[in-house]
Amino acid sequence: MEEKFIARKKILTSEIPVTGDSISLSFYDHAEIDGDSIALFMNGKLMYQHVLLKAEPFSFKLAVTDLAAENEMIMVAENLDPFHPTPR
Repeated sequence: MEEKFIARKKILTSEIPVTGDSISLSFYDHAEIDGDSIALFMNGKLMYQHVLLKAEPFSFKLAVTDLAAENEMIMVAENLDPFHPTPR
């Protein structure tokens, strides 16, 4: 999975200012439930791997005190080839 993370071009989709004591993140398949899985990286380190996306969200919280001043969350589709971005 780390190879896919390194090989993929990073595309910034949004910056999210954080206020409060924690941030809650949820990931789900909003289209066809077809076995898509993802890996999540926070600041370059693998946090979760083989997360199967379903109609119900995969959710977790991060404490703001555990975060740096600026953070980078990257989601990598595990079932996409890094050089041919179509589902396998």
